[in-house]
Amino acid sequence: MTKNEFTRELKSKINHLPKAERRRILTYYYEMISERMEDGMSESEAIDALGNLDELFSEYAPATKEPKRGVRLRGWHIVMLIVGSPLWILLVAAMLCIMIAFYIVIWALVICVNLRRCTVFLCCFRCWCISFRSCHNVAYSM
Repeated sequence: MTKNEFTRELKSKINHLPKAERRRILTYYYEMISERMEDGMSESEAIDALGNLDELFSEYAPATKEPKRGVRLRGWHIVMLIVGSPLWILLVAAMLCIMIAFYIVIWALVICVNLRRCTVFLCCFRCWCISFRSCHNVAYSM
């Protein structure tokens, strides 16, 4: 096999790759054959020294692409979405209202608990003040 035949066969095997990648592979093998020829091998010996061509080319075999598994809406799905929109829009709005109400209730509970603590503190402070005044008044009256 000559260098041109080898290059032609390699081009046909790597045709599915991007242009830059093809150029890199062709340059690599072309230089490899040229270096071996400079070392004293004949053209066919240099190509034979590369090994089994099928094994070389299997490295660059096209990868099988898996089919896309994206969700694709069919015509009747779109029709059902449009026809059912009065129902599902109301359901979404109701769920949104329930979530907002739940959020408000949680914050109301947090505020009530904190107010309760403040009320207990204020009540204790008031009792302390009253007892302090009465003790203080007793001390001055003596």
